[in-house]
Amino acid sequence: MTISSIIFLLLASTNAEHPNTLRRLLQAEPPQTTRINGELYLLFSIAPGQTQLVPVIQGVTQNPPPQFPPPANPVNPVNPITPIQSPTTEAPTRYPTQPTAPQPPVPAPQPITGSGSGAYGQVCNQPSGTAQCQSTTDFVIDTAANTPPNQISCATDWDCCLCDYIQCGEATAGGRACEFATFAGNNAAFGVKNIQIYGDPNPANGAATMIECAGDYSCAHTAMQTQGITELNCVGRHSCEGAVIYVEDPGLEFTLECGVTSACENLSIVLEITKPANTACTNAGTFVLDNIACVGVDSCKGLSFTVINNGCDNVVVQSIECREGTCNGASFNWYGTSPIGVSSCIFPPQQAMDVPGLERCFSHLQNYLCGARESCMNQLRTLIDPVNGFRMECSDRSSCAGSSYSIQVSAAAEYTEPTTFYEIKCTGTSACRGMWVDIVNLNAVPVQVDILCQAEGACNDALFTSRNNVVITDVLCDTVEQCDRCTFDGKACGGFGPK
Repeated sequence: MTISSIIFLLLASTNAEHPNTLRRLLQAEPPQTTRINGELYLLFSIAPGQTQLVPVIQGVTQNPPPQFPPPANPVNPVNPITPIQSPTTEAPTRYPTQPTAPQPPVPAPQPITGSGSGAYGQVCNQPSGTAQCQSTTDFVIDTAANTPPNQISCATDWDCCLCDYIQCGEATAGGRACEFATFAGNNAAFGVKNIQIYGDPNPANGAATMIECAGDYSCAHTAMQTQGITELNCVGRHSCEGAVIYVEDPGLEFTLECGVTSACENLSIVLEITKPANTACTNAGTFVLDNIACVGVDSCKGLSFTVINNGCDNVVVQSIECREGTCNGASFNWYGTSPIGVSSCIFPPQQAMDVPGLERCFSHLQNYLCGARESCMNQLRTLIDPVNGFRMECSDRSSCAGSSYSIQVSAAAEYTEPTTFYEIKCTGTSACRGMWVDIVNLNAVPVQVDILCQAEGACNDALFTSRNNVVITDVLCDTVEQCDRCTFDGKACGGFGPK
């Protein structure tokens, strides 16, 4: 967890209600870390000769995945397969793989004649006569008299850049809940380091609170303390670049969209799910966070995305999407006392996703879908504890050719049915050619695997092996041309003997 990621987590242990506390800490020199009696503290220099110690409450990382024994007869990954050249038109991909088209370069805010410094030392343009903040003592806050109520809008260029603080909603119990905070103007709130957006603090109520940073650099280098928000849309170029955002108890199906060039570059965002006071955790449910979309050029470059689950429910992130180069240098961090899972990840074809934290994309999966031509070719993956009903499907030409997959079921995996069923389908031409799948089960619940090869050359030279309470019922092929030289646990696929 980075220093910038945890600054907001310190507010509860300092003076969160004082509007200058956040600004003072953020304007201080970068803190140093120190340990006292084994506990981690940040040491802030707040004035010459004056320092402040702030304790850091660190989340508990999830247990590492179990260790599995190697196959009894180790099988080396098959040799990489050269992409098949075809004169036919390439089939459309299941998901977009290229980032959205880059836009013309956007100049960073620069001092100009008549410009003045903002409340946090940032450069702000001389405000127009209609700007909401004309000086560094001004502020923007929603009130009951606002039209519409429970909303704020910094709609024009530099509109709120000079603001001392910006607030929508109230943090107090029963206070008004912000519904919409929009920053549509270019540089609308550039560099403002005291923005507070409070939605409904109880996600179970299903209320929606959206923050939209639509202008170029509109929310760049800001610091936001938020609660109960359901959407953060960074849809202007560089709109959330360098921002630090803390989200306490995000709303159900929270989404983060980084939709254009550098929209979330070097953004540090922390989502913390807390346990309601005086509540005992029984019968854990599922709390869903929706999609994290990094689709613009360099949109999530250097992003730090952190989820801390200290609540009662299991947290599941529905989808994380990275396109070509959009997540370079990013990290995804998972902390807390309760489990966090990722339902699916969308990666570009044939690109190694060496992004810290995204290995979680391959545990507790419901589906592993390779629906684009050569999209999962020559991969080497380990899938941990797929759920009952797990389906792996390779449905386009060479989509999984030459890949090696180890499917591992741990003793700790929880299954309620008497048998766990998995399905592997190879339905594209040469989709699983030369593929190796090894399934090992350390769980007391038996695993049954059904495999279907139904296209020309779909499973030629494929190898399926299983160990420890796993039954591969059969590999179904209509003709020998669909599974030539294919074997499962030493038997010929589809009953066709090897030639």
